[in-house]
Amino acid sequence: MMVNNKESLDQIENLLNSVAEIDTDYNNIVDLLSNEVLKDYSNKKKKITKKYDLNGTDKFNIFETISDKYKLENFHTDILFSILDPNTPEIGSICNDKILEKFVKMVDTSFKFTVDDTVKVSNQEFNIVFDGEKDKKGYTDLLITNNNNQAIIIENKINDARDTKNQLVRYMKYVWEEKFGKDISSDSEDFKENVRVVYLTLIPNGKKPNIEDYAPSFSPYTNLLQDAITGEDGDILKYRSAVDSKQAKPDLYKFLENCIKLFEGKNDEQHILKKIYLEQYKTLLGHLGGNATMDDVEKMLILEKIYSNKSLLDAAKVLYEIFSDWREQPTRYYDKTPNAVSKFFDEKLEKISQELGLEKETNGHKGYIKRKGEYVFYICGENMELEIGFGKKPNIDYEIFDDTKKRNKYKDILEKNGFNLTEQNNDRYVYSRTETFDERSGNIEVFLLNKKNTIEEIMKEFLAT
Repeated sequence: MMVNNKESLDQIENLLNSVAEIDTDYNNIVDLLSNEVLKDYSNKKKKITKKYDLNGTDKFNIFETISDKYKLENFHTDILFSILDPNTPEIGSICNDKILEKFVKMVDTSFKFTVDDTVKVSNQEFNIVFDGEKDKKGYTDLLITNNNNQAIIIENKINDARDTKNQLVRYMKYVWEEKFGKDISSDSEDFKENVRVVYLTLIPNGKKPNIEDYAPSFSPYTNLLQDAITGEDGDILKYRSAVDSKQAKPDLYKFLENCIKLFEGKNDEQHILKKIYLEQYKTLLGHLGGNATMDDVEKMLILEKIYSNKSLLDAAKVLYEIFSDWREQPTRYYDKTPNAVSKFFDEKLEKISQELGLEKETNGHKGYIKRKGEYVFYICGENMELEIGFGKKPNIDYEIFDDTKKRNKYKDILEKNGFNLTEQNNDRYVYSRTETFDERSGNIEVFLLNKKNTIEEIMKEFLAT
C-alpha cells in the first residue's frame, strides 16, 4: 500500500513508536520481575513468613490476645524474668538450671558463669551510684548474679527505647562496687572475667548505646566497652536480639527453641505448663521480630539494583503506577489493593459466585451471599484474599452474632472443610480469610476453581442447618 499523505505517515510512525514503547515497558517489567535479587528477596520473605507465622493463621498466641502491651520493654522483661527466675511460682524450678545454662551460652559461650542454687534473678532492681557530682538513681531491667560475684546485666531495647544518660556504665558500677564491693581500678581483668552486659534489641538493627557520650567519672567502665563501640561484640558488651533471621548470632527465639527441647517426653502438669509458656513467648517473638525483619531484609540491595539500571527503574515506576492507586482512595480503607487489581479479582470471584447461585450483596458488605432466615453465608475478597464465612442480617457488617450454638456450628463447618477461623472472638462474623494462592494454584482463577467445590459444600451445610 502506497501512502502519499505526510500526515498519515506521521500517524503510522507515532503508532509504531508507541507500540515499541509498550514493548520496551513490557520487557523492562519482565527483566525486573525475573531479576535474581528480587527473586532472592521474595524467597527469603516466604521463608521468614512461614518460619515466624507472619500470616498469623497457624499459631494462636495468648500474649497478643490479652494485652496491647506486648510490644513494650517491661512486658518482655517480666516474661524473661518469669522464665529465668527459679522462684517463679509453679514453673520456676522446672529445668531452671538447664535453662539458665542455655541463656548464659546465648550471651557468651566462653563465659564461665556458675549456675548453682545461689543464682538470683532480679527484675527492675533499684540502684544508686555517684556520677562524680550527685547520686543517680536507676533500675536495671534484668540482673542475674551468683555468690561468686558474677553477673549478667540485661538492658532491654526490644521496643527501641532511648538510652538514658550513662546508662550501661551506671549499672556496671552499681554491680561491681555497690553489690560486689569491689574496686574497678585495682583489677579490671577480674571484671572482664566475671561480668557481661547484654544490649537486647528486637532484631539486629544497628542500634548502639551512646558510649562516646558517657561522663568522664565513669571512664574505668567506659574503657571496658570501647571494643564494642562500633556495634560488634566486645569482651563484656554483647549485642543480642530477640530474633535474628540470618542467625548471625544467638537470639532469644533460638534460645527458647532449645529450652523447649528440654521438655520432650515430660507429661506432668508443671512441665507442660512451662513448655506452653515458652512456646507462646517464642510465637510472640516470631510475630514481632519476623515482621520487623521484613522491613529491612535486603531492600537496599534491591533498590541499588533498580537504581543502577535505567530500564529497571522505568519498569519499577510503571509497576508503582499500577499498584499505588489505592492511596488515592481513602474511603476504601478496608481494601488496600489497587483499583485495577481489585476489579480483576472481583470479576473472577463474581464468575464463581454466579455459578454457585450466590447473589451480590447490596447491603453494606462487599461480596456474594446466600440467605437462610436471619443468617447469611457469604464469600468476598479484600486485599487479594478470599474471605468465607457467616453473618447475621439485616447487615452482616454490623449485626451482633449472639447465638453461641449457631456460631459454634458454623465454626465447625468451616474447620471441617479446611478453613481456620481468622478471628476467634469476632462477635459479628464467623469467618476465615486466606491468601488467594496455594501450592496447587498458579493463579487466582485456578485458586478459586480449586475452592469452588469446597465453597459449595459449605454452602449446602449452611442451608441444611
